[in-house]
Amino acid sequence: MVKFSAVFCSDATHLSCAFSHLSGRVEKHLGLTGGSLGLGYFSGDDVLLVRRPLYQSGSLESLVSRAVSNHLIVAVEDKPPSGFKIESTPPFRYRNFLGVFSVSERLPDPMVTEIMSDLPAFLQRDMRSDSDAELLFYLFLACLFDMGRLQSQSLRINFIMEGLRSVLGVFQRFFEREGAQRLKLCACVTNGQHMVAGTLGFPLQMLTLNGLDPCPRCSDQRRTPWMDERRVSHLHCSIVSFVNAQEPLEGFVKVRDRDIIGVDPQGGIVSIEI
Repeated sequence: MVKFSAVFCSDATHLSCAFSHLSGRVEKHLGLTGGSLGLGYFSGDDVLLVRRPLYQSGSLESLVSRAVSNHLIVAVEDKPPSGFKIESTPPFRYRNFLGVFSVSERLPDPMVTEIMSDLPAFLQRDMRSDSDAELLFYLFLACLFDMGRLQSQSLRINFIMEGLRSVLGVFQRFFEREGAQRLKLCACVTNGQHMVAGTLGFPLQMLTLNGLDPCPRCSDQRRTPWMDERRVSHLHCSIVSFVNAQEPLEGFVKVRDRDIIGVDPQGGIVSIEI
């Protein structure tokens, strides 16, 4: 199973500050003790990825400190070091899209076959692994392609939300049709402008903040030689974070099951149901 945390900050220069504020809770959720780590964020028009075995990753906060971006996704997959593969480590990217999907168990073979047959040939050729998480990410891309929006550099938030709703709908209809016990699924996707997260049976939590007062990172950097803290605040940035955590985290609230939440570039929040 994949554990993830996604962070939006309306001011790209303060993303590392926002992550520093959340790092204790994020690291508690991710459980940075074993497995593989993936970190994705935007730099200009590029999507940058860092993928490493956890024992080689170093401090997560130090990795994030390099990011000047509005959107960031970090994911941890529990697997032995020998099982680490760069191509199958989430989050995944395609052009200007970045996403992570987490399923409670492996997808049934008939479902994998059905999804693969529905993907356009060019997306099938682009897949790099047999990961269920990557397959669902490409299903999301296929849904955007069906809407004629996959090539768009700038999308309205409703298209991304509808794309994710289509994936969750496919997931739900398969288990209803087969009469099998439904697996749980949650996801977060972004195109660098809008961040969208949704859940179907899987606990998903969200946190919203209006500013950082004080900022733990900048206040610590401004200490005097006598270690007196200089209080530094960022009052005009909006912060939103998503985690797929089972246990309640301080400051986070549970997202209602079957809800899809969208965050626009100013930090405005909209939601729809599956």
